[in-house]
Amino acid sequence: MDVGLNGKDTKWLNIYSYCQSSLHLISPEAKINDIYYFSALAEHIKPLSVMARHNVFIRALKSTGIKVRLGRFKSKNSYCRLCKKTSKRYEEKETDVAIAVEMMRLCLTNEVDTIVLMTGDTDLAPAVRSVIESCPDKQIWFCFPYRRQNKELEKVAHGHFSMKIKQIRKHQFPAIIEHEGSKDIIKPESW
Repeated sequence: MDVGLNGKDTKWLNIYSYCQSSLHLISPEAKINDIYYFSALAEHIKPLSVMARHNVFIRALKSTGIKVRLGRFKSKNSYCRLCKKTSKRYEEKETDVAIAVEMMRLCLTNEVDTIVLMTGDTDLAPAVRSVIESCPDKQIWFCFPYRRQNKELEKVAHGHFSMKIKQIRKHQFPAIIEHEGSKDIIKPESW
């Protein structure tokens, strides 16, 4: 029975372990070269515990060898015609471009045969098309987040699969990750 996502038991995902268990979906010979995690720290969100939890998760990911690439948030004033007020909004910057540049670099330097993007973000479609056109011997796959599909990305990719709740739950980090040479990494109590 699928009871859906529960933040407490799914946000502590060991991405390396999850990816390792999914290799057979791409090819029986598939192996991991590197895993990159692209994100940005939301320093503008209060309480600051949101960013602190993200930092703990990033430490956990790094402990498995994942390469973390952080973009940034940029503030932007936005005017509402209805209420006639200006408010500050924040937009994540550089993440999609960083993903696109890294995909192209990996393919052009012949470091990979296949790239799997764990996202359903259509903003990456032009980059995927460009990589496929520039490097026709490389494959781009998508791993869609739980309960997300994207028909446009399915069309541009060589293959796709979706995260299943059972696998997400199976590949959680332990509550305490012993980290040689520094403080243990402890799962945040709340998300």
